[in-house]
Amino acid sequence: MTQIFPNVPDNVTGVFDLVKHAANLVDTNAPITGLFGLGILIVIGIISFMGAKTFATDKALAFSGFLILLSAILLRFMGLISDGIMYAVVILFTAIVILLWASRQQEQGA
Repeated sequence: MTQIFPNVPDNVTGVFDLVKHAANLVDTNAPITGLFGLGILIVIGIISFMGAKTFATDKALAFSGFLILLSAILLRFMGLISDGIMYAVVILFTAIVILLWASRQQEQGA
């Protein structure tokens, strides 16, 4: 049976062990790749949504989605996320834009 993270240290008490474990999360040879970058995207999304929550929810969601899209592009160029995560972010951003457009059309009464 294949382990998800085959090189996890037994005892993560020091900074070096923690960095080695983070390197396992970025490892492209592991069965699940890009979890470290995905965690970064989730944190960016939550913080940007909460920061923009002074506006309406749809505007805050659009801002957060756009910031996640830009971050995902940068993380993909750095090799911290896989193509699948990048495609999922693009689809998520497209869905957010369609949701924002539909809510604006409903407000205008069209």
